[in-house]
Amino acid sequence: MSSQPSPQPKVIFDSFEFSPALGELRRHGRVVRLQGQPIQILESLLAEPGQLVTRESLQHRLWNGVVSGDFEHGLNAAVNKLRQALGDSAEEPRYIETMPGRGYRFNASTIQTPRPVLEMLHAPPEVRPRAPRRFPLWAGALAAIVAAATGGYWMNRGSSVPAGGLVQFEIHPPPGFYLEGAGNRQGLAVSPSGATAAFAAKDSSGMFKIFLRETGSVELREVPESAGAGMLFWATEDSLIFAARGNLRRFNRGERASQLVSNILPLATAGLLLSPDRLLLAHRFRSAIVPANGGPIEHLKAPFPWPQHLPGSEYLLYAVNDTAPWNWRVRAARFQDEPSAREILTAGSPAVYTGSRKPGLGYLLYVRGGALLAQPFDVRALQTTGEAKVILPKVYSFVPAGSADFSVSARGELLVYQTVVHRSQMIWVDRTGRRLRTASPEGISGKDARLSPDGARYASSLYDVEHGVLAVWITDAATGQSRRLVQDGLSAAPVWSPDGKRVAFARSAGSTPKLFVRSLEGQEQEQSLAAESDWQFPTDWTSDGRFILYNNVGLTLVENEGQGDIWAADLAQGGKAAPLIRTPFHEANASASPDGKWLAFTSNRSGHPELYVQRLEVQDTLKIAGEPYRVSSRGAVCLRWRRDGREIFYLAGNGQVYGAPVDLAARTPAIGAPQPLFKIGADAIAAVHSVVGFDVAADGNSFLIPAVSAAEASKLIAIQNWEELLTPAKTK
Repeated sequence: MSSQPSPQPKVIFDSFEFSPALGELRRHGRVVRLQGQPIQILESLLAEPGQLVTRESLQHRLWNGVVSGDFEHGLNAAVNKLRQALGDSAEEPRYIETMPGRGYRFNASTIQTPRPVLEMLHAPPEVRPRAPRRFPLWAGALAAIVAAATGGYWMNRGSSVPAGGLVQFEIHPPPGFYLEGAGNRQGLAVSPSGATAAFAAKDSSGMFKIFLRETGSVELREVPESAGAGMLFWATEDSLIFAARGNLRRFNRGERASQLVSNILPLATAGLLLSPDRLLLAHRFRSAIVPANGGPIEHLKAPFPWPQHLPGSEYLLYAVNDTAPWNWRVRAARFQDEPSAREILTAGSPAVYTGSRKPGLGYLLYVRGGALLAQPFDVRALQTTGEAKVILPKVYSFVPAGSADFSVSARGELLVYQTVVHRSQMIWVDRTGRRLRTASPEGISGKDARLSPDGARYASSLYDVEHGVLAVWITDAATGQSRRLVQDGLSAAPVWSPDGKRVAFARSAGSTPKLFVRSLEGQEQEQSLAAESDWQFPTDWTSDGRFILYNNVGLTLVENEGQGDIWAADLAQGGKAAPLIRTPFHEANASASPDGKWLAFTSNRSGHPELYVQRLEVQDTLKIAGEPYRVSSRGAVCLRWRRDGREIFYLAGNGQVYGAPVDLAARTPAIGAPQPLFKIGADAIAAVHSVVGFDVAADGNSFLIPAVSAAEASKLIAIQNWEELLTPAKTK
């Protein structure tokens, strides 16, 4: 008898996952279209990471019997195709290093090995001492769940929360980092005992990272490998789960590194440790189970958004979104038992249950009308027992996703929230960044601007705290007087028609954002377009007036798990839409040149979003032709053409605005070296959850940009013994 070797396990590196058994490569959970010799080369390299794989061994395996010249050509072509699929390059290799004349080597440092979730459920001995008696691993995990659900952690660990009156303190992000309001992510989570607050903050490059603040300390600790963080939640008192760049990771208190768990459910906004071997991940439209061994996620038939254990109960608290008006219906149900569902209340956000230090009491906390409310709740009867009371005004929320910038411990020991600060305005600057004049009042919550073709007006997306949405406003560039374009629901990403008589924008009222066009004349007629794709965020309107370019995912997802394509809606065919660029990478921010012959866009095919230009052709529809030409080298997230098409301006990830001269007259474009012009402050870029955007006057010498006008910095406010807020203030 001969023994059979065990199949090679899945290999995970950055956002990629390779399955040798299936011969399949995935990125962010999506299959990368790659087969034949390139996928076989990848399998050979991953079988020996960090080791030289010779050209001779590849020839013997894949080109056995092929003459030398044909083999050399075939190998080089296959490796180049593999690099393109990985977003790698021979000049600056991240994954595949060429060993001249010898072969190739895969960078072993990029490979991540998943560990079972069960390992994370046991805190290091120096953090939580183990009892002398030993229990099976599953029993310890189950005890952790029960303790977290019933407030047991607060009893076991003790608490630094004083037993007396209200105590309040501030939590500031580290220097160079800023807090951004709630959006398509949940960036704040208090541990079950209230001992630790975890929050995400954005740096000058636009990247989110996670920090921990203990209630008994003023020090902050950065969570390792949390760059690009999105959703985060505490699985137990000592284990933080978070999403970063398409992966689900965990950080155990007391350790120096975080560990990979699995791929993430794209766009997940919340999570829960459902059982010892399963995590529940959810967003508004979809939920999934992540197994403990880091295997493939299991999509559930019904969504279970914003789940939470109800202590002492087999029920989970969750919320589902109403269609119109913007509301969330808070429910309680046994997991995957729809007939057991109980309607609890309707709110402007999902509700969070917290217990009380007073026996038998509990509350549901939620946002309504921009304020944070607390409503007494009987967890045994699954019903409210009193009127809701406002405890805090002006708390950030984003109703479409259900996110809200507050978090509370299991028994109410600590409440942390971020209040709304309207701290930005639009200003005009010259090419050096010298301030010329203001273009809007101080104290707005916006950070994007699109000038009308004649430069007399601009459109921008401003935050509406009362309704928890973004709304498009049209502003007179000379006087600063504004009017709201759409009165209900979310509206964002405005783009002007070439004649300045219409505006295209993304609109949502209980569904994913769709492409709409509204006339600014007469009775402001509105038209819905492009039903073919789910998400529709417009980025440009071609100069001939025929095509509206848009993305099929949110533009904020460039560095996260979303992979988007560029689409074009053809107004000559009633808004019929078709993909313009569809690749394994994330393309966004498409903008056609003023003559309509070239397309500028961003793509992360190099590993980071950079600016490219590619030729456009109009046949039966809009198409790209030829090869893309790279313009930027330090990242790009927003771009604008000069009116004569001889210069492209773009915003790099670090807030630096560049200008790159281009000559597009020839078949091959001549692209000059980008020149740094000025910076847009990181605090302005983080002023509100929305797409950042500047615009440029026709002559290319003055720019409309966001700036910070408020002296008050972004911060979190922590309250111990928050129930004191329910006690009427004493009058003298």
